Amino acid sequence: MLESGDGTTYPEPGTDPRAVITAFLRSLRHGLDNPATASALMALAAQADRDPGAAHALAKISEDRHHALNRLLEPSGTQISADDFAQLVGPVMFRRFLDRRPVTDATIDTVVTHWLTSTRQPDGLPS
Repeated sequence: MLESGDGTTYPEPGTDPRAVITAFLRSLRHGLDNPATASALMALAAQADRDPGAAHALAKISEDRHHALNRLLEPSGTQISADDFAQLVGPVMFRRFLDRRPVTDATIDTVVTHWLTSTRQPDGLPS
């Protein structure tokens, strides 16, 4: 479930990066609302500093989700770097696991808008 989503709200590929990224982050939020998923992820994170297997599993999950987002973005011609992926997913993870506040649609919209405005060139294309 961590690596492939739960299948209920997984987004479709699309030509509008804003819509695809927003749908992806909403899907992530939905997956993290599952107690089993959230607990498993936090258990891996807690072990990762001392257990190479847990660290590898976390890296694999992140890499898999990054590649999944890029596959969804292919029709738009946009691809994101690992750093961009962290900038998009990081606030969702922080809000969910550390801040312990709801990840609202407004939060996701703010994250996506900030990323789009900080990574776009004057011609509107990603840098």
